[in-house]
Amino acid sequence: MLNVFTGFSMDEDGHELMPHGTEDFPCVGYKEYHSDRPGGDFPWHWHNDFEVIICDSGGIRVKVPGASTLLGAGDACFINSGIMHYIIGEPEGTMRSIVAFPPLLFGSVYSVFATRYVMPVLRDSSIAMVTFRGNEPEERVAASCIDRAISALEHEEFGYEFEVRGYLSRLLVEVLKREKSATPPPDSRLSTDAERIRKMCAYVESHLSEDVSVGDMARAAGIGERECLRCFKRTLDSTPSQYLLRRRMDLAAQLLTSGPCASVAEAAQRVGVGSPSHFSKLFRREYRCTPSEYRTRMLADANRRAVTRGETPVVGVDG
Repeated sequence: MLNVFTGFSMDEDGHELMPHGTEDFPCVGYKEYHSDRPGGDFPWHWHNDFEVIICDSGGIRVKVPGASTLLGAGDACFINSGIMHYIIGEPEGTMRSIVAFPPLLFGSVYSVFATRYVMPVLRDSSIAMVTFRGNEPEERVAASCIDRAISALEHEEFGYEFEVRGYLSRLLVEVLKREKSATPPPDSRLSTDAERIRKMCAYVESHLSEDVSVGDMARAAGIGERECLRCFKRTLDSTPSQYLLRRRMDLAAQLLTSGPCASVAEAAQRVGVGSPSHFSKLFRREYRCTPSEYRTRMLADANRRAVTRGETPVVGVDG
């Protein structure tokens, strides 16, 4: 079965908190729609699991620190464990993905599967993301492995767990074959920047309700303000202030639509914007609608999905 992606949550370190499968089968699949409209992306985040994505229609842009790839229909990519990444439609697209905990593929850390194939990929900092084009003969095998693994997980026929593990294992072999052409190429600065960004983003996540300056973020990574600005530009193609504002508005959007839903004033306070009117202006700048309009629209969408699935509709709220 594939889950329909409806939102996300992260801890103060930018670590995605969504459960990725169960203890006996640590693997989960998703169907997702993304666009370049406000709220249509998946903000920068990371997890200890590796992730594989295949684009089914339209365009899906996937970014990792220092690099990005545009997936068209039939194209796929591998994102390594612990790598920060960002997903957005370009201008819109649908995709399926699997997020899997690496031990699913090898069992014992002393096995040949772990030592010869899986761990060399996970420990190689130069392998952040690898793209496989569905129309390229040399890359079609890997893209097909991703497609078949997701299809097996979606239909859950008897023995599907073996199929998922088998296709993902074959994919890791293909990743190793492509090691030298992985994106981004080995670059010690990129590795340093990624670690600094992790520290600064962690600081932001734990201080979203407080006043945060560029200096505060820079000190969290042990660098100066100018280097902080350069690091954000090189890695996330953003400024620290833009990132901070976006994370505050993303959190506000969650607070406005996740039960128990917060009022506009409560959301403003929780994200460090004391004035509800100023908060509404900032929210409109990011989402192109007022907080109340956004909540009404999201709850209406949730109600439609619930009715389609035969579930109890979400109760609307005022405020």
